[in-house]
Amino acid sequence: MCEPYNIPAIQKTPGVYNTNFAPLFLNANPSKTFDKLKKEEENYEGKCAYVQSCFLSESNIQKVQNLLILSVYNKSNKKYRIPFQKKESILIVMKYIYNFYGQSIPHSVKEQIDTLNNLVVAELTPQIINNLNSYYKYLEDSTTQPDPLALPINNSSKGNKILPSWVN
Repeated sequence: MCEPYNIPAIQKTPGVYNTNFAPLFLNANPSKTFDKLKKEEENYEGKCAYVQSCFLSESNIQKVQNLLILSVYNKSNKKYRIPFQKKESILIVMKYIYNFYGQSIPHSVKEQIDTLNNLVVAELTPQIINNLNSYYKYLEDSTTQPDPLALPINNSSKGNKILPSWVN
């Protein structure tokens, strides 16, 4: 998910090589280049790890829980007030959203986390409302007696015919 190193593109023309960035074994001072690349990699990995650790932190999970409660309440027309969900269930969805949508850009961390939080809430809200509707429909069906079927009606015209008399 992290951005690759800033390595200039090597020209594809045969016999012509870009010497601005020589590979380590051709470089005059490979240890400096290696140290520079290693430092740059650690910097990017640190930023990526920072975004992920902030997104999956306890305080952010609490924020997602609060957003989820508010979203379910508003989307259900103020019908359902849910308690906090299981932390493990929320974390599974958060990891899925982070792996699929996470950008891990070193800047604008707060905006990235807010966007990911909104995606998590948008993913979970319809599922929770659907589950609540199903559960309450089940409770209603299990506590009421089913309506009995109506008695059958004879629609045949066979028994209603009057035959003409033979005796005059």
